[in-house]
Amino acid sequence: MYDDNEWHSDESGKTYFKASLVLVMIVCSGVSFVIVNTNSPMLDNTTKEQCISELALLKRQIEVVTSYQKRMDKVLTDTLATHDADKDRFKVMIQSCFAMPQQFYFCQKRYNAMQASCNMIRGNYARVVKELNVLKNTTRPG
Repeated sequence: MYDDNEWHSDESGKTYFKASLVLVMIVCSGVSFVIVNTNSPMLDNTTKEQCISELALLKRQIEVVTSYQKRMDKVLTDTLATHDADKDRFKVMIQSCFAMPQQFYFCQKRYNAMQASCNMIRGNYARVVKELNVLKNTTRPG
């Protein structure tokens, strides 16, 4: 069978790792861009404006990646909750399946005991009817 922990770690771990990696790359490139460009004293106004627009673009990209990561985390959490609920229902069904032969055994045993009791009562009834007929025949004047 499959190990539940391996399944979760493979799928969600890869997605989480990719999103985190993209986020880190964007942040690092933005920081390095700012560091290189702020340390250069010969930048003119157009280059500074380009830097500001690049930073704004990077900020929007980080927001998109963060939003995507939050949605993926929510989907993962919901999926895990559903999986856990399904797993619990499965365990209950398996337990009831294992209990069925035992229940059948007890019901069969009870049925056999009742059948034996019924046969004994029928035998006693037949004996009583026979004795009654004998008594009826002996008490008639003849």
